[in-house]
Amino acid sequence: MLKKTKLFVGIALLAEAVIALATFVSLVAKKKSIAAAFLAMSAVGGAVGAYLICKSKDECCECDCEDEGEESDAEVEDVELDESELFARDEA
Repeated sequence: MLKKTKLFVGIALLAEAVIALATFVSLVAKKKSIAAAFLAMSAVGGAVGAYLICKSKDECCECDCEDEGEESDAEVEDVELDESELFARDEA
């Protein structure tokens, strides 16, 4: 249950970061001193939100990745094709 919670909290924090960034832009245009606080909130919220989404993705896709990159010669066969064999389907 907590795996999905991380995803939803991450999405909410990214949305909050976008809104805080928009608020920062509007306050900078008005030259308000509190604008820097919204920029900091946006940066922190975006970083934490992205981290939580990446963490939930890693937990969701648990697999045995050790054997993924290694391929033995028995599994991989070299196939030699002529251009005529390769494009034979396209011409028909």
